[in-house]
Amino acid sequence: MKVVFVVLEDSDVVAIFPEEKERNGLLTCYAHIGQHGSAAPECLRAREATLSEGVSLLAELRGIYESAEDFVPLEVISIEDARAIVGWEA
Repeated sequence: MKVVFVVLEDSDVVAIFPEEKERNGLLTCYAHIGQHGSAAPECLRAREATLSEGVSLLAELRGIYESAEDFVPLEVISIEDARAIVGWEA
């Protein structure tokens, strides 16, 4: 599952899953607080998180997806690749 980490205006690091599109056009996202939720594709205009900013959230996600019975490997991608997946340039 492809994931990109972005830093929102309030300094929260959020994981965006650009291939996980919901019917209403939103994308699935994940944050430490609130956990799974929905995000507008415009979140991909945010700054891409650095490795040090995203590492704890990545570890949390790996604990959810990669240690589950139905193993789902995570692939961290760039913000540019995520924008291409959703079909636009920011």
